[in-house]
Amino acid sequence: MAQLEDDPVVDMKQKPASGIVSAQAPPEPEVLTRQQVYDFLVSERDRVRYCSSLPLTMVVFFLFALTAWTHGNVEQTNRLQSLVRGAVNEIEVDHKISVLDGQPVFKRITLENLTTMDEVWTWIADGFVPLMAGRPENPGVVRNFNQVVRP
Repeated sequence: MAQLEDDPVVDMKQKPASGIVSAQAPPEPEVLTRQQVYDFLVSERDRVRYCSSLPLTMVVFFLFALTAWTHGNVEQTNRLQSLVRGAVNEIEVDHKISVLDGQPVFKRITLENLTTMDEVWTWIADGFVPLMAGRPENPGVVRNFNQVVRP
């Protein structure tokens, strides 16, 4: 049984006016497969998605650059850190250990020789907090250096 084939329809405007039909067949139109169409749609979807995220990416990059630039002052940061580190390491307070013959016995404690929780709380309450906050008439070293104003 013979299969039927569709003859290509030739537009009359494209037909030569001489009436002579050439032996050359008209070029076949390019046919796209389903996979080619699918690949094209996927690439277009990805392009749109990536281009739509570009503004947010640029904002994040500029915020990062601004943060790096403002925190890049190494000299001032190092001076502040060394001031605070030195001030905290120099804190020395007396911690009451016991009472001997009615007289309190004190131990001089620093950050390096803290051993018990009572010593830690004494060091914080009598040394660290006054250093950082100070008193209203005499602000602490760190508050004075940073120009922090009490509300």
